Amino acid sequence: MHNTRTDPSFWAENIIESSRLSKDDRETKHFYAFIMNPKTYSYDHVESSEYRTLGDTIDDSKVDIKYTPYPDYIETQVYKNGDEYTIYNKNNKNEPSLAVVTEHDEKCPM
Repeated sequence: MHNTRTDPSFWAENIIESSRLSKDDRETKHFYAFIMNPKTYSYDHVESSEYRTLGDTIDDSKVDIKYTPYPDYIETQVYKNGDEYTIYNKNNKNEPSLAVVTEHDEKCPM
């Protein structure tokens, strides 16, 4: 993959696809530590208690996410493809269009 996509425009795709090869969170942590600074990367430092990621600093049990649910006429469709999700929100409310033309616009032929 990295040998065939050598153009700089592929840098994001290469990183994303490479990170997906990580077997677990620990391996992912090492991957990103290396990517961030390959010259100073140290396996022992990343394994030490000094090295903390955002996931290490947040206590999930104390995170309280509040949100307002969508109205009943909004339909949410979720599609899963591997580790990725695509979410569509569809408005099912049948309101008349606000784009009713009441007068002629010279830029639009009749």
